[in-house]
Amino acid sequence: MALSFNTVKGEADREKTPSYKMKDGENRIRIVGGVLGRYIYWIPNSDGQKSPVECLSFNRETEKFDNAQKDWVKEYYPDLKAEWAYASLCVDAKDPTKVLIFNHKKKLFNAIVGLVEDLGNPGDTEEGWDIVFTKAKTGPKVFNVEYTLQQMKCSKSKKPVSAEVKALFDAHPTIDEVLKRAPPEDIKKYLDNLRAGAPVDKKGESVDDEIPDDFTT
Repeated sequence: MALSFNTVKGEADREKTPSYKMKDGENRIRIVGGVLGRYIYWIPNSDGQKSPVECLSFNRETEKFDNAQKDWVKEYYPDLKAEWAYASLCVDAKDPTKVLIFNHKKKLFNAIVGLVEDLGNPGDTEEGWDIVFTKAKTGPKVFNVEYTLQQMKCSKSKKPVSAEVKALFDAHPTIDEVLKRAPPEDIKKYLDNLRAGAPVDKKGESVDDEIPDDFTT
């Protein structure tokens, strides 16, 4: 179940719901609904790339590592650390014609949560507000990026979503349905194929197949 921005602590088909691509300079999105709390492992492939697989030790609803489900990644890769990977659904405020997945950046996310006490839940369709932030390159490497929340612009954007945007979300699966949690047996099968070097059809497995490389920054 997706968490509400008022309570979150911060600790279906991907092809039909692409990710929001953060642009250099100002970005403005409107989140509708809650926050999906999760952690992701990046599993090394034989071709030198990495595949994202959800950490089943982390409970989405309680935001705690409770080990209630068998975590096969921990079994096969005991030294691999899971990384924070919270997500929500949004529309681009400049082109609100389709629902997108917004992969939160942790520092930006913490700044958003910090505004909730003053502005309320940004995911509310009637009293929510735009997430307005800037993206700036700070160095030569991929992770040398800084995201800054524009608090004043956020506060001035508080208003109901349009009827068109509300209709988009009413007809769309929730973030929990879009990013379904794979059962342990599916993850084991996926990892077995991966370790054996066999071709892996991600569309046939309940694992993630599209997460931006810089989503943890």
